[in-house]
Amino acid sequence: MTLQQLIQLLKTSDIWQQIDAHRDEIAQLIPEVSVMFDYDQNNRYHQYDLWIHTLMTVCDLPDNLDDAVYLAALLHDIGKVESRCKGKKAGDTQSHYYGHPAVSVRIVRQQIIPGLIRNGEILDEQMVNDLLWLVEHHDDTLTKQDTQILKIREQIGAELFYEWMELQKADAKAHVILPKVLYRIVTCEKWVAYHD
Repeated sequence: MTLQQLIQLLKTSDIWQQIDAHRDEIAQLIPEVSVMFDYDQNNRYHQYDLWIHTLMTVCDLPDNLDDAVYLAALLHDIGKVESRCKGKKAGDTQSHYYGHPAVSVRIVRQQIIPGLIRNGEILDEQMVNDLLWLVEHHDDTLTKQDTQILKIREQIGAELFYEWMELQKADAKAHVILPKVLYRIVTCEKWVAYHD
């Protein structure tokens, strides 16, 4: 499987099982993804293992975005395994993943991108920049202040902002829909509509 074939699979799959059927081929192209296979997240916000959560995020994206968004969706939580820790409160038996976006972006920057390039894949500079930005910011808390969100939109540009909102929304929908998650979905839908 080539990177372009992978992106096409991610773009066109309607259900996570369509992508999962190619997990061995995906792991040959990007060996780092195998840490997500069957990984129990042990967290109340997650009813799916890490790999299924990831594939559900991918499948909830529209099929007309830039290639970087699909790759970002596939890799956004790859740092969770490394960043897993116990809760800060006594008696908390759940796993937590504080700082996992920074770990994910480091893995993508230092391992995955160089590995793809060594294997002859071509990634243009814009795609790499967008991929790294989306992975790093996929889990940013969305403020209730419209002016703050509009400031981010102005800084990164309307198109990347729109893709970021689509990624945030798809990621949120692959969680247990608790009030905090629902707020994230509704907020993203509002800003996606703002783009249309």
